[in-house]
Amino acid sequence: MSLRILASEVVVVAESGRFSGRVEFGDGLNFIRAENSMGKTTLLMSALYAMGLEGMLGPGTQAPLKPAVQSEIQDEAGVEHPVIESWIMTELGNDRGERLTLRRPISGGDADPRLISAWEGGVLTYPSGAHATQDFFVRVPGAARREAGLHRRLADFIGWDLPEVTAWDGGSSPLYMEILAPMFFVEQTRGWAGIASVMPRYLRVRDPDRRAVEFLVDLSGLTRAREREAITAELAELKADWRAAVEAFTTRVSEVGGRHENLPKDPPSDWPPIPPVVVRAMLDEQWVAVEEVLTMLRSQLEEASQELPLVHQVADETSRQLRAADDRLRQLSAQQAAANRDVAEQRGELEAVDVRVRAIDEDRQRYADAIRLATAPYTSSPSQTRAARLATSTCRTRSSATRPGQ
Repeated sequence: MSLRILASEVVVVAESGRFSGRVEFGDGLNFIRAENSMGKTTLLMSALYAMGLEGMLGPGTQAPLKPAVQSEIQDEAGVEHPVIESWIMTELGNDRGERLTLRRPISGGDADPRLISAWEGGVLTYPSGAHATQDFFVRVPGAARREAGLHRRLADFIGWDLPEVTAWDGGSSPLYMEILAPMFFVEQTRGWAGIASVMPRYLRVRDPDRRAVEFLVDLSGLTRAREREAITAELAELKADWRAAVEAFTTRVSEVGGRHENLPKDPPSDWPPIPPVVVRAMLDEQWVAVEEVLTMLRSQLEEASQELPLVHQVADETSRQLRAADDRLRQLSAQQAAANRDVAEQRGELEAVDVRVRAIDEDRQRYADAIRLATAPYTSSPSQTRAARLATSTCRTRSSATRPGQ
């Protein structure tokens, strides 16, 4: 597993023309020597920028490059020219003999600096070759994991299988290439205080320095850390499941009027725990262990089962009782029918009496009206007198016809 920078070129297009600087690196150790402000730092930082690794310096999105490649460039005569467009191309190689060339815009133009074009081959060292190209993205979520992310492509190119590590919140996070980059690149403006003078802690990876060293030198600590984290996560899940089960069990026991004792809140290492778990139920106003209650109930059930007669022992007697009850039911049904007839007859007679009573009431009213007319001071005509007599005679006749017992 290796990664080499084979060549790098910075291109700036200004109003006065095109400016560029290109360096090809040989095998072994390479030295770059030049006067101040001649672009040494810009060349190296541009290569870092081309691989989308400027995130190792901080969370900002501004390119960590000098104004000469972003806003104004100075020619050999000291005249400054506004930058119209600029980009960086970097050619990489690995230990399998493969080459990958990256092109990333720096300033100007319509290109998005988060998009990087990649050629499968050495475009800078072999420009005449036919190379397949593909665009990748950087500095956006997913660039380390998704197929369209440049850092996943770089990890495959190098031969790295970047592991999952623990994040600040206890979850998992990929070991970002921005965390590994400080181990290979010393940014001189930040100082030489340590192997990794800068470390992107904003990526929220726990102990990023240690995780980077463990991965690069292939220490077993990273594997043990992952195993420890997996065990910790499994233990937390088991605790959550145990507490949920304890809560459900407590609720169920309470619903049936019982209670439990010595049930641990967290899962014990041995079972049964010491002291043992006891479930109690109320019996004769005392809390009794559920085993004792079950023993007593089983005994009562056995006694009750012995007292119950078998079917063939009571079949004949039960049949006799059913026949007697059926006979008694028929007798009562006949008596009820006779009673219903008597009630109907009496109801008819009562209705006839009601009719006679209403007729008597009407005759009595007529009689009273006739007496009132006969005794009135203005009643002197023979016709009125005869009417009163006729009414009196009629009332007497009806009264005689409706004497009781008739």
